[in-house]
Amino acid sequence: MTTKRMTSTEVYRALERRYHFTFTGESVLLREVRLAPGHQYGRKAKMLDALAVRCWEKRHLIGFEIKISRSDFLKEMRDPKKREPGVDYTNRFYFVTPFDMVDVKEIPPECGLIYVSNDTIRIKKNAPWTACDMDSNIDFVASIMRNLARVNDGLEKDFNHLREKEQKRLNPDQLEMFG
Repeated sequence: MTTKRMTSTEVYRALERRYHFTFTGESVLLREVRLAPGHQYGRKAKMLDALAVRCWEKRHLIGFEIKISRSDFLKEMRDPKKREPGVDYTNRFYFVTPFDMVDVKEIPPECGLIYVSNDTIRIKKNAPWTACDMDSNIDFVASIMRNLARVNDGLEKDFNHLREKEQKRLNPDQLEMFG
């Protein structure tokens, strides 16, 4: 089927371009969001590979399961319970794969399919809209907030690093001008 092997990083970058944070706060893409804190019932909590939060639309959450190898996708298909939490906690749930790795007929009815090729994202099969009750799952909401805090912390560190770099570049008279 597909000849060039993509990495999960390339797929994440393509998703980030589509669901990027804007200054209007329209949407935010989060990586590796746990559906519940820590370990549950003696097992590691299920994670979404990515979650798009559409901020101006009430309870509009889009879950993504990234599959870059056919064998990984087939393994997922053999265990439908693995994707159930992702489908249940989001309004739309997509498998994201390299172009033509998966046939649309292989996608379960409750899921959609997105192809990624280089910088292009193409929705091959729209995921059906499902209601999700965020109010009843405070653990998931808390997980989203922790993820946002981690992103914010990273941005703050980047900003402080750039500020320190600029301060070293300027002479003392120039620094005085800017207080």
